[in-house]
Amino acid sequence: MDKPSLHICNHPLTQNKLAHLRAKRTNSPRFSELVRELTWLLLPKAMEELSLKTVEIETPLANAQCSIVDTRVGFFPIIRAGIPMGEAGQQLLHSAKVYHFGFRRDEETQVAAACSTNRPKSEDGIERCFVLDVMLATGGSAVLAVNFLKSWEFRKITYVAILASEQGIRTLHARHPDVPVFLAGLDPKLNDKGYIIPGLGDAGDRIYGT
Repeated sequence: MDKPSLHICNHPLTQNKLAHLRAKRTNSPRFSELVRELTWLLLPKAMEELSLKTVEIETPLANAQCSIVDTRVGFFPIIRAGIPMGEAGQQLLHSAKVYHFGFRRDEETQVAAACSTNRPKSEDGIERCFVLDVMLATGGSAVLAVNFLKSWEFRKITYVAILASEQGIRTLHARHPDVPVFLAGLDPKLNDKGYIIPGLGDAGDRIYGT
């Protein structure tokens, strides 16, 4: 697939961690750690366009002119698998706010519906939104998340997922071609239950050991 708004990180460290994330033998604590580590590798590229401002910082020896992020960022992890990604994002940028989307998918129809959302307050002044999800499978939750953000008048939206299916990317870009997507990996298909193949299993179950 060749889409200008699709970015796959082929850095050796990213691909090495993705391989361990996929492995059936990887236990829950390590799986959760890998999700955080992959988020730390993906977000810097996805956030390259954040604006900076110059401030004067006092070092132990002298004052220095330094650059700090001057964009109000909101992270929107899709729970429950996306929770470690939101935590990792805030560790990278402490000034960022973390919200959430909760979606429930009908196992028969594979259609997602919202069960909880955490809308930013106007005083938060969010300027850039980053939706965080371990897996972009059918694309239903991805479309819903962006629908909500646009209905709240946000326009600068980026989708960051560790793994996606080609179908999921097509579904998201059909509805929201303006939303760039950053991934560690792209798999070719879904099974009849809507799981990515070869994928990595149920990310939420693997994170929380359920």
